Amino acid sequence: MNAINGPRVFELRRSVYTTKQGSDSVALFFNKIKRLWEELAILKPEPAAALNGEERMMKFLMGLGDKYDAIMNQIFLMDLLPTVAKTYSMVSEVEKRRVLQSTALEEADNTVMQIKNYTENRQQVVAGRGGFRRREDKSHLKCENYGRIVHVKAGYFKLVGYP
Repeated sequence: MNAINGPRVFELRRSVYTTKQGSDSVALFFNKIKRLWEELAILKPEPAAALNGEERMMKFLMGLGDKYDAIMNQIFLMDLLPTVAKTYSMVSEVEKRRVLQSTALEEADNTVMQIKNYTENRQQVVAGRGGFRRREDKSHLKCENYGRIVHVKAGYFKLVGYP
């Protein structure tokens, strides 16, 4: 490493260790850290051991948000740690599932709200026509002619004539 590249190499290494995902997508975060690795490799070619995939994978995982703790734990439980590319793929799949689930929940919430609004509007329309009315209790009525409950002779046009 020459003296001209020294400050830039230091800055890049610091960025690699301190870059966090924040509100970025996994893809955007991964591309940021990958660009830092690539620029660092150009400015200071290091032995293969210093830039091994496991070290990069660890740095990538360290920068992820807390919501990826579950997938990180799964990765660390593997007998053989995956490559950086495989790790990125696994984390990206988790993010995609989360986005799909949140979209489905939003759509369900929207549907519930539409039904609620429809019901409220329907109740207002009914209430606007004279308020809510309970059906009159007719259980005490009995038809004199047929003996049926809740019916009266006045309701049978055959008996009383058509209007």
